[in-house]
Amino acid sequence: MNKYLVSLILLLFSIQHVYGKVFVPVDGKYVVKELNLEKNSINNISIALGFNKQEFFNYMDYDKYKAGDIQGVIFKNFSEQIICVLTKDSKSTLSQSEVDWYLENFKFKKEFDSYGVESSLDDGIKASSLSTKFFQSIYPDLQVAENGSTIFSRIGYELHFNQGKLVKFSSSDGLGKWGKYVKSSMPNTYDKLKKNATKHWGTNSEMVNHEINVQADALVVTPELSNNEYLAFHRDNSGVVNYKLLMVAHYDDTITLKDFKNITKGRRELVNEFNASDGYKLTTYQVNKCLFTFNEKGELQSSYTVK
Repeated sequence: MNKYLVSLILLLFSIQHVYGKVFVPVDGKYVVKELNLEKNSINNISIALGFNKQEFFNYMDYDKYKAGDIQGVIFKNFSEQIICVLTKDSKSTLSQSEVDWYLENFKFKKEFDSYGVESSLDDGIKASSLSTKFFQSIYPDLQVAENGSTIFSRIGYELHFNQGKLVKFSSSDGLGKWGKYVKSSMPNTYDKLKKNATKHWGTNSEMVNHEINVQADALVVTPELSNNEYLAFHRDNSGVVNYKLLMVAHYDDTITLKDFKNITKGRRELVNEFNASDGYKLTTYQVNKCLFTFNEKGELQSSYTVK
């Protein structure tokens, strides 16, 4: 079954499901928390425990759910700190080993990737619901100023606060949302992209990150990705694919001559240059097995593959 469909099914199940007991961590143990709620839903439980909608996320392993007593785990957003563990109503005690068993397949960067981080930050800013107090509880070793900014290297963002509320965020490592996603979810691809960019930009980390970001943005929208029919035209001798140029050549993505040069430094070949007396100019470059022609304004005129 499609993994996105599975995720949707689990999400709908977790939202609609009524849970049994609620166990909270206290001094290294899990104790039952009595909550007087009309319905034991994820949102109601989390809010009753003092967390707003932008401060928690839920994890559920359906196979573990069917095999044991634990029904789900609620974490603090941006962290692996457990808020509570949800179990069947018949459960009277809960051990750490049982929680560890349920979380065997849990991977923080997969469950709460860069897309989830940015979405939660955006929602928190809109709702004015993420505070310095909350982030201080996640990162007790950092000094989180109520007015100013703090770098949270774990999630790769610098967070800006005003009067104790999150008002803005920016990347702290130079990577955008999809650059961070590729780095955490596709480390081998990320390493290849970085090595390739570094080969041509050296110690210019700004341009290295720029190239990674451009390629990552294109990679996540490339149809069928590893099975795309046009990969061979845009793969270099070291096996690195220029996903941006693939999307430009075959899927009507746009690019300017300046941007083209930024992601092909040391990898493009000037094939032809036509200059007319009226100033009209066409310049054609080859990158791997594809030709790109730009006019005097730096606008792409055409692209086509070669054998």
